[in-house]
Amino acid sequence: MPHPEDGPHRLRVAAVADSQEILEYATPSPYRAKPAYATSVETTVYVAPGPAAFRHVGTYREVGRKFGRYWDLA
Repeated sequence: MPHPEDGPHRLRVAAVADSQEILEYATPSPYRAKPAYATSVETTVYVAPGPAAFRHVGTYREVGRKFGRYWDLA
């Protein structure tokens, strides 16, 4: 899916200068197709090992299903 340069669903990428190495990216996507959620987004974030530190702030219990079972998301 191509990402537009403006609007609510833009792709943001941080890379090493003069390199193809991607350090991190973040992109939002529509939360749900219903009009009530038109201003809500889900955000996907990737961070390569090492460039940033995160701290745990919460866990969504059993919200994703993969490989025949439910998984927690932190």
